[in-house]
Amino acid sequence: MPRLLSALTILATCLGVASCGVRDIIVKTDLDEKYIIKDSAVTLIQFDWKKTIRDLRKDKKDWDQIYAESNSSYRDCLGSLSATFCTSLYASNASSIKTNMESSGKRLATAENYEREGKDIFKSLRYRPIFVDVNNEKSAMGYVSLTCLNPELSAKESKQIFTILDIKEDEVNKKKTPKQDAYTAVSLEVCKKYAYSATSRFSYNIDEDQSKDKAAK
Repeated sequence: MPRLLSALTILATCLGVASCGVRDIIVKTDLDEKYIIKDSAVTLIQFDWKKTIRDLRKDKKDWDQIYAESNSSYRDCLGSLSATFCTSLYASNASSIKTNMESSGKRLATAENYEREGKDIFKSLRYRPIFVDVNNEKSAMGYVSLTCLNPELSAKESKQIFTILDIKEDEVNKKKTPKQDAYTAVSLEVCKKYAYSATSRFSYNIDEDQSKDKAAK
């Protein structure tokens, strides 16, 4: 997970911000800018394991088919051309196809196991912060989809969950505008308040279709 920005401080009080409720999350930068997340702007998203498993089963079926077709084409090639030529033609993709096929099977098996166990392993949240600039002008920023992992998970289990969800933890919005740069610290505080108080592993995504700032009321 990217390191939290050293310039950001999580505030316990509103520090004079207008319309700030006692339950709001406040993040302040070294430039005296503020990010406010109101309680009403955070939504818990119910994760659909059944849909995820259906998607993973389809993915596995697709890779199984691709693998079978690749082997069939290779055998057909051997029937009319040299082994050297056929190997050079199909070998470059064979390893990648097999790896993807095996990975899809592992993801499906792991997801089915977690679904059966019914363990509390992560929570999905959606929130929208309000940005307050140095002139105390406020604007509503884009919605953020957030995945918070249960801190009781092992490192292996955490990696499995991110793999199942197709989340790359080390690619948390590499390209960010200056105002979006605080989302790492903000997301952690949202996870701690609404998911797991001791969590340190999470991933977020700024929803592209709602990323434009709008005037905040």
